[in-house]
Amino acid sequence: MALTKVTGQGIDNVTVDSDGKVGIGTTAPHDLFHIKGSSSASTDVSLQGGDDTNDIRLFFGGSTNAFNGQIIYEPDVNAFAFSTSGSERMRITSGGTVLVGTTDTSPFNNTSAAGLSLSTGDIQIASSSSESLYLNRIGSDGRAVSIRKGGSFIGGIDVSTSQVTYNQTSDHRLKENVSYSWDATARLKKLKPARFNYIVDADNTVDGFLAHEVSEACPQAITGEKDAVDSDGNIDPQCIDHSKLVPLLCKTILELEARITALEAG
Repeated sequence: MALTKVTGQGIDNVTVDSDGKVGIGTTAPHDLFHIKGSSSASTDVSLQGGDDTNDIRLFFGGSTNAFNGQIIYEPDVNAFAFSTSGSERMRITSGGTVLVGTTDTSPFNNTSAAGLSLSTGDIQIASSSSESLYLNRIGSDGRAVSIRKGGSFIGGIDVSTSQVTYNQTSDHRLKENVSYSWDATARLKKLKPARFNYIVDADNTVDGFLAHEVSEACPQAITGEKDAVDSDGNIDPQCIDHSKLVPLLCKTILELEARITALEAG
C-alpha cells in the first residue's frame, strides 16, 4: 500500500509506493526517487551546506565500491569536482574553466603533469610521453581540421588513406593584382642560411635561418618583432614559416634557368 503525505494545498507532497519508490510532487514515482514540479514553475533541487568552508557531496556506489563516485561542490572556491575510484578526475572552476586530469588551470605551461584545460576560446593540453591530440576522420578522404578567421575559411588539414595535406586558401578568385614580373634572385641573395643549435638543445646542430634576417627578403614568412619580450620580461620569440620561402626559391630557379638558356643560346 502506498503511503502518501499531502500538503493541504491539493497536491501530493511525498509518496512512498508499495515498491519503495519515493515520489515528491507525484503519486506515481517512475524510479527509486522521482521529483516532479508543477506546470507553473521550474523543478529545482537545492543542496545547501551549513557554512562556506565545508564541501557538499553527492555519493554514488555499487554494492562493493564504497561510494567512490562523487560530485563535490566546494563553496569556498565556488568550484565543482568530479571523482571516481576515490580520486578527482574533472573540475569546473568558478570561472567556468573545465579541467580534466589536473587542477592546474594552465597545463600548457606545466612541465611535470599531464592534463587538459578547456575555457572560452582556449584549449590547453599537456601530455607526459605520448601524443597530445588525436584526430581521426572516419570514412572518406577530406578535411580533418578547418581553420577560420572571423568565420571565413583560410586553411585546414586534409587526410587521405596515406597522406596528410596542410592547406591555405589559394583560389584565384580570392586574389588581385597578380604579377609574374618581379626580381626573386636579388631578394634570395639577402637570405643567410646558417647552421646553429638552440640553447636548450646544445648537442643538436640544425640548418635554418635567424628570423629577423629573413624579414627583409620575405616578411610574410616571419611573425613577431625582433627582440620583443612579454610583460614579465621573457623572450617573446619571432617565428618562421619556411613554406613561405618556396615561391621565392621557385622564382629564383626560373630566373637562373632563363639566364642559363640565354647564355647557351649565345
